[in-house]
Amino acid sequence: MPAPDLQCLLDAIPDLLAMVDVSGTVVASNAALSQRVQSTQSDTIPVALGLDLGVWRRSLDSALAGNVSEYTADVLTSDGRHAVLACTMTPLVSSDDSATGIQVQCIAVRISDVTNEHQRGYQTEQYAARLKELVERYEAISHATHDAVWDWVVDDNTLAWSRGIFTNFGHDVRVTSLSWWEDNIHPDDVEDVVTSLTVWSESNDETWSSEYRFRCSDGTYRWVYDRGLMLHDQGRRRLIGAMIDVSELRGAMARISRQNELLREIASMSSHQLRGPLTSLMGLLYLYDKEHPSNPVNGQVIDYLDVAARNLDKIIHQVIQHTSRAAAVDDTERLPAQER
Repeated sequence: MPAPDLQCLLDAIPDLLAMVDVSGTVVASNAALSQRVQSTQSDTIPVALGLDLGVWRRSLDSALAGNVSEYTADVLTSDGRHAVLACTMTPLVSSDDSATGIQVQCIAVRISDVTNEHQRGYQTEQYAARLKELVERYEAISHATHDAVWDWVVDDNTLAWSRGIFTNFGHDVRVTSLSWWEDNIHPDDVEDVVTSLTVWSESNDETWSSEYRFRCSDGTYRWVYDRGLMLHDQGRRRLIGAMIDVSELRGAMARISRQNELLREIASMSSHQLRGPLTSLMGLLYLYDKEHPSNPVNGQVIDYLDVAARNLDKIIHQVIQHTSRAAAVDDTERLPAQER
């Protein structure tokens, strides 16, 4: 038996400890094991703890052969809960030389309840799998969209960018400072944009959006629609968002607006300017003396008809010109050069 002071030390250990001789007899144990197992036969240990007896014996035989044997097992405890036990069998060798071979004197058995550690490990694996899934999903989204996706960690003012920042704007960067983003906003827009973002980052609002001009690597500007979402990640504030290039959309809207303006002018000409010459023509035709063609008044009426017809022709040409301009509106008519 161990010395009294050593026994007190073993009894203070919550794990189940035993010393088994080569015949399979438990020659020593700590208090934790003695409370669970009363017999001196080692085979009663797995029975009392719900361990598989076959696995126990194979591990014991391996330890008798001089090997350290380890395994874990799921068991059902006496109170009906599931537990995970880790069993380690360590041979204590009295001699190990070429003449006598390995001589095992006894086996030290340690059984630990690792349920909590196992659950934490399982949760860690689940978290790692979930994180891997999210990363893969993020990469897929980054490749599937041309948007410049960004991730702003507010505490250290770093911005992580997706490949879209290069695809759309030519900047070959992955991580930048917030000031780099600010420096590339059009001078006429930067104050309003930065102010709105600062106000949002200090508020409880979940979303933010802004439309502004962003500088490309070649010095030109593109119109972007930028929107973000606030996240709370382990006590840190993160803002996730994406910049969408809306230059072409704005161009289309500008073309539609210009066409509508020209169409309104055409409508105005049709309803007002054309009405005057037509009214004059109708009135002059009424004055023309069809029954007496030689009437001197008819000559004067014809002169007036000629003037009214010329005015009508002039207005018709203006309508045709406006119609042609409405059909030929292109990008060069919609935005100043620095905005394209």
